[in-house]
Order: sequence, then C-alpha cells, then structure tokens
Amino acid sequence: MMQAIWRSLDRKRRAGDRGFSLVELLIVIIIMGILAAIAIPMFLSQRAKAQDAATKSDLETLGKEVATYFVDNSGVPTIYTTDNGYYMSDTAATAAAAEVDTNRVSARSANVWLVDTTGKTMTAAGEVKVVQADGAAGATPTSTDWCIALGNDKGKSKTFAYTAKGGLQAGVTCASGSDLKN
Repeated sequence: MMQAIWRSLDRKRRAGDRGFSLVELLIVIIIMGILAAIAIPMFLSQRAKAQDAATKSDLETLGKEVATYFVDNSGVPTIYTTDNGYYMSDTAATAAAAEVDTNRVSARSANVWLVDTTGKTMTAAGEVKVVQADGAAGATPTSTDWCIALGNDKGKSKTFAYTAKGGLQAGVTCASGSDLKN
C-alpha cells in the first residue's frame, strides 16, 4: 500500500506537480493535532504548579513572619489581606487601618487568599483572620503551636498550611481534625 502511494507521488513529481496532495496535508494536520493533544495538558499542568509555587512562597513568607512575631511579642498576631499585600498587627483593627507600610509583611500573589479556620471558605480582600492554634475554637496560639493557611483555587493542591511544628504542608488547612502534621 505504501509503495503504491510513493509510486503515485513519484509520478506526480516527475510530471511537474509542485503542490502538496490532500493525503500529505491530512497527514501533517493529524501529526499537528497529536502534538497539540500532548502539549496542551502539559502546559495546563505547569500553570497549576506555578500557582502552587506562588501560594507556597506567600505562605513561607507569612509563616516566617509569624514565627518572628512570636519571638518579639507576647500577643497573638492578626493577619490582614488586601489586593496590595499581607499585613500583620497585634491589635484587632480593620484591614484599611492596618494597611500601612509599617505593618506590611509582603506582597500578595494573584489568586492567593487566606483560608479561615473552618478550612472551607477563602476570605476576600480586607477580611481579618487571626492565626489559630490547630484550628481549635477559642484556643490561644503560642510560639510553638500556631497555624496559618493559604488557598489558591487555580492551583493543584488548592490549600497549604504552615505550622510552628510541621512547617509547610500541602492539601491541608488549620481546621481542627485536618491532617496537619504537628
């Protein structure tokens, strides 16, 4: 079969035809479709990994700032998130009041938000979230027992938590009963 196709192509070329045949064009289109089917999922996977990397980077920065806060202060920090970044304060205030350069912890990556202590909802810009110890209701965090979580709906793992004892962990929140490794 293939030899017949090649003979036919040879005859056309000798006769002076310089264009591509329909079969040749279809083969090229099929090959391009196969390559696209392979490349697009790989590209989308890399985008999700990049979103996870942004979330982890933000969380590691916040986690280190909270650990430093407990070394320097005796109270419990409150974390604020706005479109401009993350802010930390030792007093309960509105996010707008906390949004001064002296309280700024870091810039906020796109699509990354603080996760509340129920582990279910992600906060909108301006909401206040207090760092809780293991998500236990009414528990007071200490320098060795605290947790903070961030989420990103566009990432693969969706949520990450950072604890004083366990460090950075993927796929968990600070909610009580979650799979935190303390």
